[in-house]
Amino acid sequence: MGQGPSPFSVPDTYQTPIMPPSDLNDLGTLDYQNSALTTLGKANNNFSDLAMIAQLGSTAGGAGPEQFQPNATYEAVKAPGYEMIQYYKQSNDPVMQYVATRFEEGATAGLIENELRTLWTNGDQNVKPYFQADFRNPSQPDLGTVPGKIAELEKNIINDPTFNAFDPATGKPANAQYDETEIAKYYREQGIPNPYEQYSPDLLAGRSQLQREGYNANKATETTSAAKDAQDAYARMLAKNDPRNNDKPYGMTLDGANQGGQGPTPTTPQQMYEAGVLPSSAMSVADMSWEAPTPNSAYDTITEQRRAAADRVKQSTMTGIQGNPQLGSSRQTPIMDAALRQSALRAQQQAYADLVLANKAKGKSRKQTEDDKYAQLERQRMIDILAKRGYTPANDVIRARQAAVYGA
Repeated sequence: MGQGPSPFSVPDTYQTPIMPPSDLNDLGTLDYQNSALTTLGKANNNFSDLAMIAQLGSTAGGAGPEQFQPNATYEAVKAPGYEMIQYYKQSNDPVMQYVATRFEEGATAGLIENELRTLWTNGDQNVKPYFQADFRNPSQPDLGTVPGKIAELEKNIINDPTFNAFDPATGKPANAQYDETEIAKYYREQGIPNPYEQYSPDLLAGRSQLQREGYNANKATETTSAAKDAQDAYARMLAKNDPRNNDKPYGMTLDGANQGGQGPTPTTPQQMYEAGVLPSSAMSVADMSWEAPTPNSAYDTITEQRRAAADRVKQSTMTGIQGNPQLGSSRQTPIMDAALRQSALRAQQQAYADLVLANKAKGKSRKQTEDDKYAQLERQRMIDILAKRGYTPANDVIRARQAAVYGA
């Protein structure tokens, strides 16, 4: 509201922006009162005029960014299927928790019931304790009332009405309707963009650059996954060639000595190169920040039966070497034993070479995505600078219209 004097005030109470009469004797006359009311009316119209409010921006009397956000009203929706799913998911019943989760994933009642039967047959502890065997068919469970609950839940889900939001006050399903504010409507009707919008930083990049950045982002995901798979494969190969995890005593051990008793087992890239497992060319592409997995507790808790099995194979091998064909048949000859060790070593070398290449691709992809991110931040910084200098979609539209009226 515009500030001004009361047309009916005494001389010492007038205030700006309305000037007092040149002759204070006129204060209180009908002419002065009419002039004051006219001025106040114009001020009030100015401060309620959307065009004036738009020009004031976020200053006093203007419209801030929040006044361009639509007003949302929520209408509650009855959705018993959805509410039953939420109830079962928060219950202490593992069976119905499973049922509710599977319905959310799109499963049907028949499929879920069959899955429960399979879980019971397989001894799943989240299902097994809750059902007895069916006396008519002991290999199948008696699901009791669960199939009825599943069927009822499916029926409610099918009959649920559609909804597009959740009421923030209640958290329940609702249909939200969004109404634009008066100032947003004024801008739309005048064909002026939201004054608080900025240009997209991608406008400062070429089409080929944006395509390359998208490709690099997808490649980064692929190479990260491939490096993880290669690392897991190499770890499995190390475990497979450990005699404590395999009854065939060939390959490299993890207990401080290799099969030939020639020193510590090489597990890092440098150690494997020094042991002759890796060629020198592999060192130039190795990611030295990665180390081979260390033995876990499974190695320390291995059973004596498996140790004994490994000892029996070793003994049969030694017997075969001494020329006993009957006992030596389990390991053939020393030549075959050496061939098996070489085959295992080659497989381990290949797994490590795959890991090296995967880590190299991952590092290259990581560098590319870091460069892309830096370029994106630079573009955003330039857009921010332009916006502070007044180059926004709204201002550019207004400038174009003013140029048509006032000239360039």
